[in-house]
Amino acid sequence: MSDIEKMQSRAVDIDDLYRPVEKTWGLREYTEGMVGDVGDLMKLAMAKSGLREKDNIDEGIEHEVNDIMWSLLMIYREIGKNPVESFMDAMNQLESGITEK
Repeated sequence: MSDIEKMQSRAVDIDDLYRPVEKTWGLREYTEGMVGDVGDLMKLAMAKSGLREKDNIDEGIEHEVNDIMWSLLMIYREIGKNPVESFMDAMNQLESGITEK
């Protein structure tokens, strides 16, 4: 099992734990949660740049990035796509766009 498959499996395990509490999570809810986490990440990035006051900035950034990664893995599952294949395809398209100019 690849690292990303282990991550996705673990993400699903955690999602299963939340199911009794958050019964109706789907694509919209994962995306909404991710948007909130991105906002929290932005506040931490601002603190890292000295624009806000915050303790334990790097730990907070790590936490939010992990929350976002969980959301992304769950979104991939919702749309039935493999995150590694999808990412590699996207990078190949970006590379083609740059190298064909």
